[in-house]
Amino acid sequence: MLNDKSLALVSSPVGTIQRYRHSKSYTQFQTTVIALAFTTLTAVTLPAFILVQPTYARESIMAIQRSIKNVAKASASSVDTLTAELADLEIERGMLDARLTSDAPAIKKIESKIHSLRDKITKVGENHVHVNRLVADAITAKVVKLEIDVALLGAMYVTEHPEVQVVEAQIRSLRLRHSQLQPRHSQVVLNEAIMRSLQTEIAELQVAKNRLSQQYTLQNPVIQYTETQIHNLQKRLAMHQN
Repeated sequence: MLNDKSLALVSSPVGTIQRYRHSKSYTQFQTTVIALAFTTLTAVTLPAFILVQPTYARESIMAIQRSIKNVAKASASSVDTLTAELADLEIERGMLDARLTSDAPAIKKIESKIHSLRDKITKVGENHVHVNRLVADAITAKVVKLEIDVALLGAMYVTEHPEVQVVEAQIRSLRLRHSQLQPRHSQVVLNEAIMRSLQTEIAELQVAKNRLSQQYTLQNPVIQYTETQIHNLQKRLAMHQN
């Protein structure tokens, strides 16, 4: 039979700990420890907890720390997701701006989504300067891809071809948006990224051409087409170097 002192001990956090101090059920004890750590331990009972079971006390404290870190990570992950969505929408709007007017329903719809995402980002306390830089980086990557695309299209179409003109317009639109997000050195940053990418593409096609020349004559259509691609990429590179 339990006396009053025993009842008090069992009903207290320390009593609960002492009941499990010799338990072989690690999971049961760990669950109790973590529950107590979160809900019942105080400035008075925590030292007793540490004294009775120092190992489990350390583990419960680490569990609390992990929980806090996980909350922080979840918050960061949420911001990253919102920023990625924002970047996609900014790029989509830039692409549509190349062929639609500003009052087109599709443009209005995207702008509404952009405003909504920026409001959400503001509510979680993220710095919009940082967000704008990340969005600008995504736009840079898209512009780089379009620069290569338009150069390679030149191997099939003349400059005045509608498909070439659409891509050129998309590049102009995205470059404008990039300069709005990153007013300082926007064109320099873009041009440097574009030139690096064009140089890489040229080098890769040169390697491909050399391998093809081991199988085909220089008059082969595949080699000639590859040479045209290289030539157009070099022209595009020279344009950005001037």
